[in-house]
Amino acid sequence: MVATKEIAIAIGRAALEEYLEERPFEQELDATEENGVWTVFNVFERSGATEDGQVWMIMDGGIYVDIQKSNGEVLEIRMDG
Repeated sequence: MVATKEIAIAIGRAALEEYLEERPFEQELDATEENGVWTVFNVFERSGATEDGQVWMIMDGGIYVDIQKSNGEVLEIRMDG
């Protein structure tokens, strides 16, 4: 059982290293759990300012690993874009 976010992130990192053949995978990762599935994703921030000076920031991910909470099975690795 994948009981914690930290365990999910460790599994996701290992899966990404194998999938992308990038060792170590050094991007920051985070995870959320919903309906018995952990989704691990890379975190990056984009920010800027509008012409009138309003500042904006987006925190987003582009690589996702879905992991079954009950047994740790990697269900899917997907990328945006």
